Amino acid sequence: MEARINELIEIAKGRISEFNNTVPPPLQGEMLEGFVNNYELRFGESPDQSHLTFLGKCDGLYFADYKLYSGADDSRTDYCMVLSGGQDWSNMSETWADYIFFGQSSMDLYAKKKGVQEFVVLARDSDDIVESFESYDELLLYILELMTQD
Repeated sequence: MEARINELIEIAKGRISEFNNTVPPPLQGEMLEGFVNNYELRFGESPDQSHLTFLGKCDGLYFADYKLYSGADDSRTDYCMVLSGGQDWSNMSETWADYIFFGQSSMDLYAKKKGVQEFVVLARDSDDIVESFESYDELLLYILELMTQD
C-alpha cells in the first residue's frame, strides 16, 4: 500500500506543478513537532503515524477539487490546516464535533472519529458516513485515487 500511496503522491505533485501551482514542502523538524503538540492539545490524542508520514512527504495536497489539509500552523500555503480547518467543520454539525478532519472535496469530508481507529468519508450535505476505513493509509489511498484519476 505504501508504494502505491507514494506513486499517487508523485502523480498528484506532477499534475499540480503542470498547472503552475505550488506543492507545499514537507512538514519537518520543529514544525512537525509543533503540529504533533498542538494536535494532542486540541484533540486529546496523538496523530496517526501514517498521517505524520504523509505530512513529511508533502504538507497537504490540493488538486482536482480534492484537498488534503496542511499540518502547518503558518501562512506558507493556501491549504486549510488540520488544526483550524478541521475545527471549522466540527462547529457546523453536532455529529461532526466527534471528528478530526483531514481533507475535503466538493461532496465529501475526510475525517477520523475521535478516540477510535475509524477513518471515514462523510457526505457534506448530511451526517452520513459514505465509506469507512480502519487506517489513515486506507483513507489516504482512497482520496489519492480520486484525486489522480483521469
